[in-house]
Amino acid sequence: MSDLGVSGKVLVAVRPEDVEIFKEYADGGLTLEGEVEDVAFLGPLVKVIVKTRSGRLKVVLPSRLADGNVSGKVYVSIRREKLMIFPADKHEKVSPPFSAISLHLRNVLRATSYNASLQLRGL
Repeated sequence: MSDLGVSGKVLVAVRPEDVEIFKEYADGGLTLEGEVEDVAFLGPLVKVIVKTRSGRLKVVLPSRLADGNVSGKVYVSIRREKLMIFPADKHEKVSPPFSAISLHLRNVLRATSYNASLQLRGL
């Protein structure tokens, strides 16, 4: 059991605009490897769906940042302060525009250099 009062699988939720996308691995938060499944160019914004082993993430970024980063294998990165963590059985608490993926808590803690600012929500 962690300091958060939960162990095992958790839901990690994030707003699409808080997810960064890179062609190379990027340190500095929770970073996952994935494959671009869909891209929608929406004028000044681009919506990208990335399939990871843990689930699908929606990424929204300015069109000017999308050049060359929205196809094939990519890495998505979420800064620690943007993560929202819920018990795995609270999936109904996560609704659009948020994306949620299921991860083992130890992987989240390891990737984010756990500190007191990371809080479990939805209890």
